[in-house]
Amino acid sequence: MTWIQTFQGRPVDLVSPDPRTITLEDVAKGLRQPRFSGHTNKFYSVAEHSIWAARIARREGYSIPEQLVFLFHDAHESYVGDLASPVKRVMEQECEGFGDAWSAMVNRLDRAIWDALSPYEWKLYNHADVCQHVKTVDLQLLMWERCHLLGACERAWNVNGEDGWQSWGFVPSCWDADTAAQLFVEEAISLGARNYQQ
Repeated sequence: MTWIQTFQGRPVDLVSPDPRTITLEDVAKGLRQPRFSGHTNKFYSVAEHSIWAARIARREGYSIPEQLVFLFHDAHESYVGDLASPVKRVMEQECEGFGDAWSAMVNRLDRAIWDALSPYEWKLYNHADVCQHVKTVDLQLLMWERCHLLGACERAWNVNGEDGWQSWGFVPSCWDADTAAQLFVEEAISLGARNYQQ
């Protein structure tokens, strides 16, 4: 079996995902899962993380289509989970070809989600400059989330964190799972995403 049954009972094939099986509500429901494998001092979801990414993009002057890219940057995790970066690194070291297979699956899902829910062209999502900006903001968010949501650690992270987040002047809201999912839907619609049953 290589497909996931969604909240709405739709089969999303991980090998060949069909945009017709993808809905905004399903993506939002799947992103209710916790960041950092749940090891935060308050519940904090991937949905909320994604909303902050879009809001920071808006604050920094990105266009509405680009803000939707930021919002959807982890949307594939609705179907494959928020696999912690250290887990990915171990799998890449111990399972030859894992990294390439994971990236290919994520790319297929990203394309299917974008085709299903976005009115904008795929080349925007896949544009090298936009991808780099998303990575930069994602790293800033990581350091911001670490500061506000995780306790002290006896080992250094050895992550090349991005500066800039210290001046944001806001803290995570830590919405409950269903609130985060609903706000994700609202944010997506405000940025032009489609919200209809396929």
